[in-house]
Amino acid sequence: MAKHTETPWAFCVREPVSGIPSGESEIPFSIYKELGGCVEPIADICNFPPATKEQTEHQHANAEFIVRAVNSHDDLLAACKAAERLIIVLGCDCLVEIGEEQFEKSGHREECTLGKLQAAIRKAGEGA
Repeated sequence: MAKHTETPWAFCVREPVSGIPSGESEIPFSIYKELGGCVEPIADICNFPPATKEQTEHQHANAEFIVRAVNSHDDLLAACKAAERLIIVLGCDCLVEIGEEQFEKSGHREECTLGKLQAAIRKAGEGA
């Protein structure tokens, strides 16, 4: 299975195409990775012309969000795993809420802190 392009990723506002007014380009934003002076394209964020100012601002926000999420993914996953280990050692909040006897019968609930962390780790593609 192929591995994704290493982080950090960045995005840029593309130069308008000749004859298309600024902000109305069909592909106004690009996500890329800098590699020693070269650029590896990752994705283009598209508009469907004629794009309104609001649509272009929305797509700009989407590009920023994608880059921010991708660039923080590994750190957030590591923090979740560290918190998971700490909760396992210290005891989960569901143990306190439902009591030791009930906990022994039913285990962790999906909505407890540990359950949420483990679900987030699985969703991120780890520990599935």
